[in-house]
Amino acid sequence: MSTADTLTVIAGGVLGGTLNAMAAGGAVVSFLFLTFAGLPPQAANAVNLVSMPASFVGTLPTAWRTRDQLQVRWPGLIAATLGTATGVGLATIVPASTFAVVTPLLLLAAAILLLLQPSMPNLVDDQIHRRQDDAHPFWIAAALFATSVYAGAFGGGVGVAVLLVFAMLTSWSFERASIAKNLVCLLTSGVGAILYAKFAPVPWQTVGWLAAGLLVGGLVGDLLRRKLSEKVLRATVAILTAFGAGHLL
Repeated sequence: MSTADTLTVIAGGVLGGTLNAMAAGGAVVSFLFLTFAGLPPQAANAVNLVSMPASFVGTLPTAWRTRDQLQVRWPGLIAATLGTATGVGLATIVPASTFAVVTPLLLLAAAILLLLQPSMPNLVDDQIHRRQDDAHPFWIAAALFATSVYAGAFGGGVGVAVLLVFAMLTSWSFERASIAKNLVCLLTSGVGAILYAKFAPVPWQTVGWLAAGLLVGGLVGDLLRRKLSEKVLRATVAILTAFGAGHLL
């Protein structure tokens, strides 16, 4: 890998980690930059998934400080773990190109839904603020399982999908949903990284460069997220997600 390619990978990591910590969609950006650096889609997918936990390390201090606000309970976390493992298993029999073809359409839909979300009726009974355990725990766990299958198989834009789960099935604020999303994504990316590292060929030098960029980006994004309004965060997610989808078309 040339110096220019290395810098491209690091830049993609910083930008992707920043976006992941701020809201979601960073995995798409880092995947795109890996392909810009010359990696074929399947190799870029493996590197992206193995490196992705680094983007959420910087959010752990915030998660700890706001642990009382975290409403994702054990059923949802167990479902996310099982879904990720299922996705990794599917990725061994389904070509990565299949997911790459579908991803742009999913991302465009996610960008539109995020922009429209404030006007969408909340699916929680009586549209009141509730703890997750009281607000359709089965359906939230089922939705997290489905999004985590995608996370394990490809992963690009999974943060957006998790945000949509919380936006549609809870009455949480965007800030609270973003914190919960980071926890779920840290879990799914960690499980996926372990399984891919064990069962898939991975260029570890590239993983190191991307992980370094993601770590820096995660720290930067965690600071920016606390300074920006929900409207700005939502617009950032939607615009960059649509941009990533356009490049994948």
